[in-house]
Amino acid sequence: MTYRGLLALILLQLSIRAYKKEEPFNGYFAEHSKSHQVFDPEGYLTRSQKKELEQNLSDNFKESSAYIVILKRMSQEYFDSYSKTFDIIVYADELAQYLMPVRNVREKSLLAVYALENRIYRIRTGSELRQRLPDDKVKDIADDILGFLKKAKYFEGLSDLIENLGKAKGKTDLE
Repeated sequence: MTYRGLLALILLQLSIRAYKKEEPFNGYFAEHSKSHQVFDPEGYLTRSQKKELEQNLSDNFKESSAYIVILKRMSQEYFDSYSKTFDIIVYADELAQYLMPVRNVREKSLLAVYALENRIYRIRTGSELRQRLPDDKVKDIADDILGFLKKAKYFEGLSDLIENLGKAKGKTDLE
């Protein structure tokens, strides 16, 4: 290989690495957001459990966008140049903007982010959905499932969360 060929190969590899570092949220959500509503990079849930949770989300939030994100902990591995904070509130807001870039979609959305080892969570409701699911109601529902999460019963806890949020907002969805 010539000197020029080697130099071109090195530059290509460096540009690929630089591109990958710039992918929002380490590229995980870019790869999965088109077809999934439940993000579980650590594998706490089985594939069938994720499918069932996604079906529950679809049934309970027909005209809304709804996502659940399960992280092991809030740490550097989930952050990159797009999100430089370990604050779960800011992280959830930035993730909502990334997953739902259109404002009117975000206003009808629900995003639940759980960092299990940190024992923290953030449930973000859009402004239109918040009228039917006020913050105090969402907090009560979310607090009720913490017992499941402490016992590592993630599927059961998240199923209850979706079902209870769906009941609280009513079966008819936002138009």
